[in-house]
Amino acid sequence: MQRLRFLSVGLLLFASCVTDPEGSLDTEEVDFEVLASNGMSLNGMSLNGMSLNGESLNGMSLSSVSLDHMSLNGKNLIFTSVSNSVLKGMRSGFPLSGAGLIGSTMQGQASNGSTVALRVNDIYALPSPNANVFAYVVEYQNTQGWQPLCAGANEALVLPGTWNYQTTRHQWDWNLMTLACRGATFGKCVELGYKSDLVLDTYHQACIRALRADYCGDGQSHTVDGTQINIFDKLGTQADTLPWNIEANWTPDGATCIDTARLASTLDGSESECIHTRANQVCSTSWSGSVLIRTEVNR
Repeated sequence: MQRLRFLSVGLLLFASCVTDPEGSLDTEEVDFEVLASNGMSLNGMSLNGMSLNGESLNGMSLSSVSLDHMSLNGKNLIFTSVSNSVLKGMRSGFPLSGAGLIGSTMQGQASNGSTVALRVNDIYALPSPNANVFAYVVEYQNTQGWQPLCAGANEALVLPGTWNYQTTRHQWDWNLMTLACRGATFGKCVELGYKSDLVLDTYHQACIRALRADYCGDGQSHTVDGTQINIFDKLGTQADTLPWNIEANWTPDGATCIDTARLASTLDGSESECIHTRANQVCSTSWSGSVLIRTEVNR
């Protein structure tokens, strides 16, 4: 069993269409583990795991990265795109991807609307079973120079389009991409196997809801940092190998049912109507309807 270990520090949420940049969720320092062979995960609330804490950005988060403003060694790249978590482009008639894009520069947008200069210092493939996914070592520029974008090893994954800040819903935009630090929710769902463009709005979206305990599909996390969950799916990408208790069945729009184990409390009537309704639904063990992912908790 291969164990991947991540670190996430003082994080801000992000996405496009930011209407309330001050309303982001911060989490305390959390040590994440993902056991990629069976999907067990320690989960926090962070989505992309990055906070641009430099002097000039003052803690604002990165909303998106433009695919129209990329260059390499002073020459503009054309036909830039993100496909299946791989960044691609062309320069002087030659296609480039993977390590061929080391040294490229990009332009991002912070959640306050300002532009951010970005630079790719290294690119390398992840270990199996994600050898077809690249990690991008990215820095951003502020008045103090170039700073690492992500905590720890400073590794980010790339995803096409952006996410709505409030609802945590993916939005397709062929001119924009998202950088997601490893260890935060977006990146973790890629490394759990939900990494192709075809599953972004289905299994990847359901995985985001599941890892954050976003039961109502409204972007509100109900998880408790450090809770162990076992995640498995209808595709068989992640299999159920642990004799834990069922927690919830998940769709891209949230949970269809809830066992109260991860809520860490007994429902007392003060919870929202959405939570109360779903908590009164029996979790079926069959893959019926729109259910794509199931989670169990170690409680």
